[in-house]
Amino acid sequence: MTPEDYTDNPIIYIKSSADEVVAETTPKLGDDGTLEYVFTGEETDITLYYGTKDDFVSAWYGDGSATKYTIRSAEELAHLATLVNGGNDFSGKTVTLARDIDLGGVQWISIGVEGHPFKGKFAGGQGVTSNDELDCHKVSGLNGDLFGVVEGNGYKTTIQYVTISGGTGRLVNELKSGKVENCMSTAKVDSSDENAAVGGLVGMAETNATVSSSYYYNADSINVPAVGGSGTVTNCFYLAETSTFGSTADENGENGDTGARTAEE
Repeated sequence: MTPEDYTDNPIIYIKSSADEVVAETTPKLGDDGTLEYVFTGEETDITLYYGTKDDFVSAWYGDGSATKYTIRSAEELAHLATLVNGGNDFSGKTVTLARDIDLGGVQWISIGVEGHPFKGKFAGGQGVTSNDELDCHKVSGLNGDLFGVVEGNGYKTTIQYVTISGGTGRLVNELKSGKVENCMSTAKVDSSDENAAVGGLVGMAETNATVSSSYYYNADSINVPAVGGSGTVTNCFYLAETSTFGSTADENGENGDTGARTAEE
């Protein structure tokens, strides 16, 4: 970096080994064109980003040529929404959450809109670990649907291993095709009569969409089904006053855990 590069008062963002911003400053550029940062406290690993705050927020995406991406903050997740809603559908690409994301205080705009749906793969974690544990990161503080419109080429478009913890809104508003699997939500949604057919986890799943092994549970939205629409739903349940547990089993005794379950169950 040279003195000519150091213009428009850029900020140096410093990230710790936990990928949290620990400082942001505009340090003085030395005569030799270098910047110096002094380690403090317990820091063992840092990353220096030179540029504006927008540069810092978009650093996870790089030049866009990769097929796998990792998101670690609310700002980065919001940047994903900006990219998708602007026409980058992420088809053939995978985005994975590296940690829990708190959207509290963020004016959330859903990922994917009509005309510009999300067509990639989104994972809230790594799935089943070597210890047979499910790695699902939480998204909390939601104030709107996490995904607006999701549509893809068959099952190549997938939303999986995502937990919506509290807040308001759905995991997906409209699932036109593709699948949702191993997800859950405890967020509140509108449970008024006119919206009774709209799901709490997936608002509307169309014919070519599949939702499996997921559930919706919110006491203030009791009796709201997990999934609305005409898509294929297997092994998904929601909180209700009257249980249908076991009654939905097919001739092979499978898929009996689809439908309503009471709090006691």
